[in-house]
Amino acid sequence: MNLEITKYFQKSFDCLSDAAYLLEGNRLEASCNRSYYAIFDAIQALLINEDIATKSHQGAHTKFREMFIKSSLLPLELSEILSESFSSRQGSDYDSDFEISKEDVKRILDEATFFVNTVQTYLTNVSSL
Repeated sequence: MNLEITKYFQKSFDCLSDAAYLLEGNRLEASCNRSYYAIFDAIQALLINEDIATKSHQGAHTKFREMFIKSSLLPLELSEILSESFSSRQGSDYDSDFEISKEDVKRILDEATFFVNTVQTYLTNVSSL
């Protein structure tokens, strides 16, 4: 993996660590935000590996699904995780009435961890070919 991709993974793992810390402190909305950004940074690493730049979150989501989910390079489950984490992040960041349970935030963090680890494994395997 190149240095830029490695930096995005470091950001992903930092976000996961932040999300866990925030969850323990009952900062549920902030934890949702950090879990989503862990996923987003992993997607950025995937797209950089393919020399693709996007200008928006939605553009990155679309390219991710187009290139990696529809082609079955990565499991469909990752698309579902992305959708839920993005929706939770949108709610936590922009909806003053947003409410979420600690159990749901823990699940979102666990799924974000699975997402980042799956993408890292994929890129490690592709890089070694």
